[in-house]
Amino acid sequence: GQGLSLDPVELALQDLERVERFVFGPGGAIEQLRYGTFNDGWWHECSVGYHIWVSSMFLHIAHALLPFGYNLLHTRFPVPYNDEVHSSYMGRDCVVKHGMYNKRWGGNRKNYICIKDLFDAPLPFLDYRGVLFGISDSDEKKLEGVHFGSTYDLAYTHYKDPEYIPVIQRSEPDPIFGQGELPDYETELYRKNAYADNIGIAVLRSQTENREPRDQIQAVIRYGSHGYAHGHFDRTGLLSVMRYGRSFFNPEHVWWGYGHFMYKFYVQNSMTKNMVVVDEKMQVPREARRILFYSGKAIQAAAVETCAPWAYPPYGGMIYNENETLEERCALNACSLPHVEDAPPYGELSDYTEPVTQRRVMAVTDDYLVLFDYLKGEKAHQFDCLFQIKGFKDLKAERVDFVRHTNQWTENPLSDAQFITDCRWYEVSGPSVASFEMIFGEGQDLRGTRTNHNAPGVLKMDVHAAWPRQSVQILGRAAEDHGIAIPLEYWVEADGEVMVHGAFGAWILGEGRCEIEVAGKKTLRLRVRNGPVYTEQKYPRRTKQGLFWGEAYLVKTDGTRIDLCDLPLRFENVDLGCGIGKDYEGGRVTIVGNEYPRAIPTSPIDHDREGVITVDLEGLDAVRFVGLIGADAFPGDESQRRMTYAVRSVGEVGRFITVIEPFEAERMIESVYATDENTVNVRLKDGRIQVITVHGIEQGTVSVHFAEYRDGRLLREERASGGSADDRDVPDRSRQV
Repeated sequence: GQGLSLDPVELALQDLERVERFVFGPGGAIEQLRYGTFNDGWWHECSVGYHIWVSSMFLHIAHALLPFGYNLLHTRFPVPYNDEVHSSYMGRDCVVKHGMYNKRWGGNRKNYICIKDLFDAPLPFLDYRGVLFGISDSDEKKLEGVHFGSTYDLAYTHYKDPEYIPVIQRSEPDPIFGQGELPDYETELYRKNAYADNIGIAVLRSQTENREPRDQIQAVIRYGSHGYAHGHFDRTGLLSVMRYGRSFFNPEHVWWGYGHFMYKFYVQNSMTKNMVVVDEKMQVPREARRILFYSGKAIQAAAVETCAPWAYPPYGGMIYNENETLEERCALNACSLPHVEDAPPYGELSDYTEPVTQRRVMAVTDDYLVLFDYLKGEKAHQFDCLFQIKGFKDLKAERVDFVRHTNQWTENPLSDAQFITDCRWYEVSGPSVASFEMIFGEGQDLRGTRTNHNAPGVLKMDVHAAWPRQSVQILGRAAEDHGIAIPLEYWVEADGEVMVHGAFGAWILGEGRCEIEVAGKKTLRLRVRNGPVYTEQKYPRRTKQGLFWGEAYLVKTDGTRIDLCDLPLRFENVDLGCGIGKDYEGGRVTIVGNEYPRAIPTSPIDHDREGVITVDLEGLDAVRFVGLIGADAFPGDESQRRMTYAVRSVGEVGRFITVIEPFEAERMIESVYATDENTVNVRLKDGRIQVITVHGIEQGTVSVHFAEYRDGRLLREERASGGSADDRDVPDRSRQV
């Protein structure tokens, strides 16, 4: 937010000198409007919630000033022409922090801005229910209710725009600004394609005739301005896919809160997005632009490009308080990070690549969408085409060979890929399909994810990787927050002597390993203290149960192993939960991505006292104890956990073709096959074959050709070309054969 408050006491007292100061003066409301609102009408923070909030504040300020002779409601304010969101040029070094850019990218289409622009901006992007997909720091929002709908009531009072009527009618009547009667009006905006170049969103909607609105596929591609503190590093990303009133993804699909180091060390970064990522790094913001936008009958198409370096994200995330250390932030969050020798400075990006050209072309058909990706650097890179989807079912291909399991995507402590755990690696030959199923309503499991306004039912998604023909594919568990952040202190005693002492914040990462000699010892005691977690205000809160000795075993003189769970143990103040090898909600036990089927629960019942496990060693011939302690961060059933899915290639050029089919019951696609890196053939179950070819992706002069056949006969074809079209009136340039 930008501090738009205007004290109502000033107006009540008619203190017009103060009113004029904070409305018209330096840094006042008008200056905030002119410099903070993009030319396309979106607020510069590029987040839905902040946009709606700010537009409401401007409208109420303008409404309150009317009795005093000020009409800001219909004033056109001249736009600034500097590229920063500031009233005076501050220089690049002043605006770049933690990789964030506070710039106005995307150009100008008009020379003024007005309050009404803020209310018009979201409307072309609402679906048939009035739901707006998430952008940057936001999940899906519905323009209804006291905060959203009532503001459109007041906006309609002053502007009488009929496009506001559907928003108002979906809301509860507003007792102050509500409309008594409204004319009948049916909007058509949700059926059409739209784009906004400053915020950088292009939405494509299938145009199938005689289908209900719920059957329409809506897909969004991301480009444009960064959004400063609330911006995400996701240019060229697939921002949203919705169908049947259900959404598979939004930028806050995992959320750790503003005060957690994961906010800028993971949540906002490229590894959490549906895009091609370079070298497991973060895309550094550079101006991205739309190079194709087309509305037709058989296909809708858009393409965007950027040329940006990549770097490891701000190390440890964001610096919140002056003189704060990363160690202090980790302690506050009760989450440990691995120690790094010669680590980058706290909060700074590191190890930049050269600028990498990146283009994505998206085409939407009646039944699926196609993504063509092209990346090129000056030297070889690792390219991962990523998707973040809940409810993995299976992976099929001509040949799928399981290669290995790793507990982390990478052990590199500078990359946010370290937070993706429990990873399975495959070598895949030929076209493949990864299948997912998300459940909403009865039987849903939305723990650890943020999503809103989903109709009950299922959203199934098949992700066909058509190119490259040979690839390494990875499935890892996204770093959802399930409330497991436990300050842990532990001791291992032999005959009353402390042999090992450790302390850390147990969560997705963090584990304590120990190995001690116990030859001749009579008693082994494992002591655990589970401390409270403190918020920013230093208020303690109780942690969830989730601590386990994942490994705890004795080694005998002859080298054989005795698991402690097979011995008679004495427990004092230990919550045994669901028993050996089960987490506290009955699921499997994993610690930093490794499964421990013999894990022993060890969370204290009373967190003000230690939990103690005692083992009698006499007669066991034990010479050594080996232990591993940590937290199970994903409690319960994991079938609906969100997965990070990657198709990987290596080289100076990265090329990918991906076909995504969202469906509810029966899939329409029978098979997918790419003849080369530019052309994909999609065979449908009704016998039609659709051939989609991208042209000019290497040069940036992009067009897309669609041809449909049955029994070798051409049924129709269409060519998507041209740079842009008007948001609300896109000419139809299709032809049928």
